[in-house]
Amino acid sequence: MVTKGTWKYTEELDANFSMISDGQSVVCGMPNPSPSGDAETDRRELAFMRANANLIKAAPDMLEALKLILRNREIGEHESQKMGLPRMMEVNELGRAAIAKAEGK
Repeated sequence: MVTKGTWKYTEELDANFSMISDGQSVVCGMPNPSPSGDAETDRRELAFMRANANLIKAAPDMLEALKLILRNREIGEHESQKMGLPRMMEVNELGRAAIAKAEGK
C-alpha cells in the first residue's frame, strides 16, 4: 500500500529534521545535516538531503507513470485508448514530469 496524494518536502531549518508528508501523515523524516563549520561541506550535505527528498516525493508520480506505461504496452495502445487510458504521448509526458520532479526541476 502506498500513501496517496502529492507528497511535499518541508525543510525545517530551525528543527532537527525535515520531512516529507502528504499533508496528513509523515511519509519520511530526515535528520537535518549538523553544521560542520565548513561552509562547502554544509552546502553539499544540504544539497544531498534535498536531492534525496526530491526523489522520495516524486515516487508516487513515478509509480503511476510506470503503471500506465506497462499497462499500455501490455494491452496495446489501440486497446488502451478504447479503455479511456491516456495515449502513450501523454504517458511519456507524465514520465518526463515525474523524472523532472525527482531531479528537483
